[in-house]
Amino acid sequence: MTTTGLEGHAMEQFKVCDLIFQFTPKIEDTCICKITMIWEKRNDEVPEPSSYMKLIKTMAADMEDHVLKA
Repeated sequence: MTTTGLEGHAMEQFKVCDLIFQFTPKIEDTCICKITMIWEKRNDEVPEPSSYMKLIKTMAADMEDHVLKA
């Protein structure tokens, strides 16, 4: 699944903010999620987007439940 940032707080700081979630099923009721984040800062003063990782991990966990049910 790919998401593209269009508006909101993150887009005030970044020109580009894309997330790619790749789920790989494993043994019963588990999977691995590889997350790729592509970003471009609006200027050099903008910090790295590491503060968004907690939110991104939560999103992946929520999606995992849906992937396992599919």
